[in-house]
Amino acid sequence: GGELLARDDLRLRTHPREAVDALREGLAEILHEIDHHALGVRREVALHIDLADGFAERAVQRLRGALPAVALLRLAVERAAVEIEHFVVDGFRQQRRAVAHLPRRKHREHLAEGGQLLAQPLTEEAAIRIALLNNRGVAAAFAGHALYNWARFGNLLETGYGAQASASAFTTPLWVGVYGLLLSSGKGVAWFAPMVWLAPAGIAAMVRARQHSEAAKRGDDARRAGWAIVGTWVVALYLYGRFQHWGGDGSWGPRYLVPLLPLAGIAVGFALDGASRARKRVAWALGAIGLVITLGGVGIYFGAQMREAGDYPYALALEDPHFMEASHWNPRYTPIAGHWQMLGRNVGEHLAGAAPVLGQSGAIDPRTGITPAEQQVLLHAIDVWWLYAGYAGLPKAPLYATAIMLLLASIWAWWRVWAAVRAERGG
Repeated sequence: GGELLARDDLRLRTHPREAVDALREGLAEILHEIDHHALGVRREVALHIDLADGFAERAVQRLRGALPAVALLRLAVERAAVEIEHFVVDGFRQQRRAVAHLPRRKHREHLAEGGQLLAQPLTEEAAIRIALLNNRGVAAAFAGHALYNWARFGNLLETGYGAQASASAFTTPLWVGVYGLLLSSGKGVAWFAPMVWLAPAGIAAMVRARQHSEAAKRGDDARRAGWAIVGTWVVALYLYGRFQHWGGDGSWGPRYLVPLLPLAGIAVGFALDGASRARKRVAWALGAIGLVITLGGVGIYFGAQMREAGDYPYALALEDPHFMEASHWNPRYTPIAGHWQMLGRNVGEHLAGAAPVLGQSGAIDPRTGITPAEQQVLLHAIDVWWLYAGYAGLPKAPLYATAIMLLLASIWAWWRVWAAVRAERGG
């Protein structure tokens, strides 16, 4: 693909991790599909979301990850045989259309009067088979990591992080790390993922008894899930808040909290279920702000912004309390602003026909595979694969055509998501 050609033109060697990354990405998509099922998202919506997400990612990120879709398809086929035992009865959609015009609180009464059931219950055999499918995905993920550790280090349990993988690396005062992960201007999840501001209201809704609501959305399951989300965040904040490298540099935002964002997203969903008009407006505003922030993060490679800001190469040890002090704590130097400043400048240069061109001579850095002069040129790059391939000298017309097709495919797929959601709601 374009990425491998670009790596070749840039004299970059393929790291052994590349193949494992593709496997890991495929497993992540499989678990993503399982999560959709566990949350009761119907197959039509879930698969359209996966398709749309895949097209969007390939348009702006990397091309790899297409082959693991075969594994996703295989899992979907296996799960279809299980779901048929407990999924929706034939008249499901017709029945929901019949109650769509009624207030939510009237749905149960109408269904009870009509003697209709929305879904058949899980049989014990079906529950066991689904659990085995889920556990197989988790086991495969652990096996992939273990095989990589063995291939790279000759030890299944070696991670390559040395002292940072030991207890001696957890020396940051807890309040410093927790504040940094949640609210600091350079790493706070509250600024990099604004949706989390709604999560506390969602948690409150999950743990509060709501006898008049649908059992599938409230009750013991939701209450337990709410406390599980709280517990997971508390454990993660305690663990990473004490880590020397709590900010996870170099990275965009608080990378150690990324696995927790889907859990926060569940809470946000409960916060918006039956929300007031004012809260929905707040949600739209937070979504728009989050989109703008994310576009800045996607448009500029975080390493380029760190290099331009003087944060890299590192001048201080990771355990030094002044490590990346300005970027972490001073709002004036937040990477959010830094990325948008660079993005505005770089887009202007591209529109003026002054896009980067690689090929500058000099000693090749063994770590990056390019020369110091090329590193400086790439400070003016836009971080999408098809532009990088153009910087390296590949023909631009087919690259741009491919990017446009992927973008159009992404728009089409998201339209399908919207159509599937409308069909799910009964029109």
